[in-house]
Amino acid sequence: MPTFILTDAQQVTLAVAGADAAGNPKPIFGAPLWTTSDPAVLAITPSADGLTALAVSVAAQPDGAPPVTVTVSAFADATSTTLIAGTLNIGVVATPATQLIITPGAPEPKPAA
Repeated sequence: MPTFILTDAQQVTLAVAGADAAGNPKPIFGAPLWTTSDPAVLAITPSADGLTALAVSVAAQPDGAPPVTVTVSAFADATSTTLIAGTLNIGVVATPATQLIITPGAPEPKPAA
């Protein structure tokens, strides 16, 4: 189940930060690595420092498709030995209709009374 929803006409900036088990802020080391499980549905472009990334919807997913998983990994220590990761499940849905268009058919004679 997605934890975040985008339409196929949207994008969002994602940010990553380190935290301990209690949710207290902790530093991370090195530029985080961002990946997407389905680049045909959601493209990820990291910033230069890797602490944010732009997630751009590419196409809507079919109904019932699993969400796209965005994974980011970074080192928890300065010696680059402890790798940590986080994920976010994003669903990409079709943009809903925003208007109704009425199209007339060909004129025809009305029936005789």
